[in-house]
Amino acid sequence: RFAETVLARLRALTAGSPQDVLEQHLLTRGMTPREALLRECGLDERTAHRALDDLLAEGRIRLLPERAGGDASPWVVPVTLWADAVRKVRTTLEAYHRRYPLRVGMPAEELRSKLRMPQAQRLVNAFLNEGWLVADGPLLHLREHAVRLNAEQQAQADALLKRFAATPFAPPSVKECLQVVGAELFGALLALGYLTQVSPEIVFRTEDYRYLRQDLLEYVHQHGAITVAQARDRWQTSRRYVLALLEHFDAIGLTRRDGNLRTLAS
Repeated sequence: RFAETVLARLRALTAGSPQDVLEQHLLTRGMTPREALLRECGLDERTAHRALDDLLAEGRIRLLPERAGGDASPWVVPVTLWADAVRKVRTTLEAYHRRYPLRVGMPAEELRSKLRMPQAQRLVNAFLNEGWLVADGPLLHLREHAVRLNAEQQAQADALLKRFAATPFAPPSVKECLQVVGAELFGALLALGYLTQVSPEIVFRTEDYRYLRQDLLEYVHQHGAITVAQARDRWQTSRRYVLALLEHFDAIGLTRRDGNLRTLAS
């Protein structure tokens, strides 16, 4: 089969139309910047441009837009390579979603490595632009995929959330959550917005996290600053939870630490 492919390309290069010559040169090189393809295909400039336009019109090649602030020339992709990349991404993510239905998606770096194609990120960006591939932070998923809890999982989640509601400012630790519902369901509760994790050990029910955030803002607006001890007494909780929450607010740029005081960062 390899010999047949080589012979086909040789025939195109020796006796084919300009479109065939350009296409076979592209198939030999793979994804190529447009200007490099036009320059190196062996056709004169006018003929090469016309052949490229014809190949685009016939759907035999695809153009990937140049990146903002990056390459000045878009990249040209043989439609066979494009179709192969689409198939690989779809089958890879379909298998991932079946195996991990409670995960939002696959890490982008993992997907790029599975593509095993040069310029994989350009292809991923093109698929994102088409809309059937979706990015959620560092994760990628198919548009039709969504995290959904079945009845048993929802019952487990409800039981855990009742424990959060019972002691909203001293909630179960991450370790306890993992013991109760497991890593996959815990991750789903984070992804679905039921829980907000503020440190490797501490997690709050999201509605309680929002309350504490707003209460902190109101207190600091009124008094200018807050200490760990003042927050601990105000929220009737332990230093452990207060430290984790305030350090989280520092990290996201809400507050700024100045000795024992926390003030608003802006």
